[in-house]
Amino acid sequence: MLAYPDYGGENDVWIGKTLYRMPYMTNDVYLELAKLDYNNCQAMHYDEWKEEIQR
Repeated sequence: MLAYPDYGGENDVWIGKTLYRMPYMTNDVYLELAKLDYNNCQAMHYDEWKEEIQR
């Protein structure tokens, strides 16, 4: 898997001026979507890189 493994999930605690959980931002659905988006972006960059090399 290309995704960065420590991106964040539902059990993460965010630190600001106080410690708090962000139930609408820090959950496994967003984590999975972020991984898929990252992998898609990596694949697009790889394809672009291959095209440049073949020129």
